[in-house]
Amino acid sequence: MNVIPSFTKQRLNKDIALVVLFNIIMLLIFHEIDFLETLYDYSQQFEEYELDEIIPLFFTISLSLLVFIFRRYGELKTLCSQALESSNRDHLTGLYNRRYIQHMFNVEAERSKRKRAEFSILIIDIDDFKKINDTYGHDTGDKVLVQLSDIMLSITRTPDIVSRWGGKNS
Repeated sequence: MNVIPSFTKQRLNKDIALVVLFNIIMLLIFHEIDFLETLYDYSQQFEEYELDEIIPLFFTISLSLLVFIFRRYGELKTLCSQALESSNRDHLTGLYNRRYIQHMFNVEAERSKRKRAEFSILIIDIDDFKKINDTYGHDTGDKVLVQLSDIMLSITRTPDIVSRWGGKNS
């Protein structure tokens, strides 16, 4: 399930595309007007400006900005994937949360219709779980949920999806 707004990805891709496109256009323009020769002629007229020292500085700055943009883009992609992962998981058990499983149910139902295949859902309920919390405390209740989650993950297959439906922050 893709929780990250698509406009964010589109904006990132557009920004990178614009930077690359701008540099390609500038390269083509400079190639056509023989930019370095023009700058050389210009620098001969205005020797006091020492353009031969300024030009490498501009190229260095441009290259540095490109490296900076690509590094930030990579960091932002990593942060977005971490945000996506945490938005789909229950904070206590690490299992997928209700929002994710509802989405996956719709995906699987559509796939089932399309392929005329069956799929299964198993729902487990811990009867009177509130009594565990009331008798032994919420920390113990949390430990029970985490241990049950670990057991469920250990007995399911890789393509199976284990999710926590209940809980306050599901």
